[in-house]
Amino acid sequence: MPVMAVMMPGMGFSMGPGMKGGAVGGVAAAKAEEKVEKTLFDVEGRCSESFIKMHIAKLPCSVKQEHKGEKAKEATMSKKGEVVCVTGGSGCIGSWLVRLLLDRGYTVHATVKNLKDEKETKHLESLEGANTRLRLYQIDLLDYDSIVTAINGCAGVFHLASPCIVDQVHDPQNELLDPAIKGTINVLTAAKENGVRRVVVTSSISSIIPSPNWPADVIKNEDCWTDVEYCKQNSLWYPLSKTLAEKAAWEFSKEKGLDVVVVNPGTVMGPVISPVLNASMVMLVRLLQGCTETYEDFFMGTAHFKDVALAHIIVYENPSATGRHLCVEAISHYGDFVAKVAELYPEYQIPRNLIVCCPQISFETMCHAQKSTFPMCVEALKLSRLPMDTQPGLLRTKNGAKKLMDLGLEFIPMEQIIKDAVESLKSEGLSVTVLLCGQFEQRRGGLLSGAKNAGGAVLGK
Repeated sequence: MPVMAVMMPGMGFSMGPGMKGGAVGGVAAAKAEEKVEKTLFDVEGRCSESFIKMHIAKLPCSVKQEHKGEKAKEATMSKKGEVVCVTGGSGCIGSWLVRLLLDRGYTVHATVKNLKDEKETKHLESLEGANTRLRLYQIDLLDYDSIVTAINGCAGVFHLASPCIVDQVHDPQNELLDPAIKGTINVLTAAKENGVRRVVVTSSISSIIPSPNWPADVIKNEDCWTDVEYCKQNSLWYPLSKTLAEKAAWEFSKEKGLDVVVVNPGTVMGPVISPVLNASMVMLVRLLQGCTETYEDFFMGTAHFKDVALAHIIVYENPSATGRHLCVEAISHYGDFVAKVAELYPEYQIPRNLIVCCPQISFETMCHAQKSTFPMCVEALKLSRLPMDTQPGLLRTKNGAKKLMDLGLEFIPMEQIIKDAVESLKSEGLSVTVLLCGQFEQRRGGLLSGAKNAGGAVLGK
């Protein structure tokens, strides 16, 4: 996606307000909440569905709705040379998606925020097949005309572009909500007007969690939605933006008859193609340098860049793929992730008080332990000053992404995800200075890629 205020693709989480020690405070926070209140919430404080419906109702729908007969069901979605658009093609997930699409013979229209910025373009132009089958477009999510130009002539669209802000959010409406929600509607409108067959929307696990009212004995799945009231009350603007943007996509699909499918990635890591890190990779860097944050409302499991890109292609090419698709190798806790990183890389400054699982306890045992008083849980608890569950109420399972598994996706396990991510950081000579788990400056090859300031950092997704 374009290099913006950082994904967490949607990267599945965003490091920012609402996390312990990171919330916006004082007058600035109050003004931000008041501004959002006027536009997204009704007088009783509920999320205003009319905000979404109002914008969709005003949109044109000149393209006739196609009848979904048997021929449509039997149609082959994948065609060599087919033209597709990838919004946010310069980001970590977007770059991988562009790469795999080119490998499969697609012609790709990839969008960036600034064509003159080599950090957005050079790595894409160097991909195999890019010389003849890749075209870059500069877009602004709030500029409909720029989006139409990129989508014109495309059979399919992958909408990844969406802002993700690390640390403080000073103006939620303009920085997150408008680009995410109105940007999604603009992309879908352009797709409908151009006769696009199917749109894959990149949402996030942040539209599934936080969901504190979900039944405690039920594993979270695609039926679970983020609690917008909880987000509002805790200044969780990124999950709010992803949730409302996805709801807008579904409302548009229903009202305008556009074929939409959604991928909900978790914390996405692995070998980095883009020169700018996404929020998930920054989370890993911060952990390696001693950050003690537990990401209570932002973590649901990990996924490899390649798997997330493949998930997008699978749901695009498979006519039977419908609805939402949770994309994690397993539903797990941040504590599980920390324990595995510490086991694999003991030389780094992993906070020992974060290792909540005994290395001798398998993931399967942990899954079993959450349903019983398994003795090893007591042993695990002794190793930590924190609760065993860094994500209270989140039940672990290896089959959280069953819908994608049933479509044939075989997930890379957490251990390999971590190895690929850390080794990628090492091989690229990346050095990151983390200050108080907050501000940072990222350098790669001597080039300043991130930004360090009082308001937080800007990254690519």
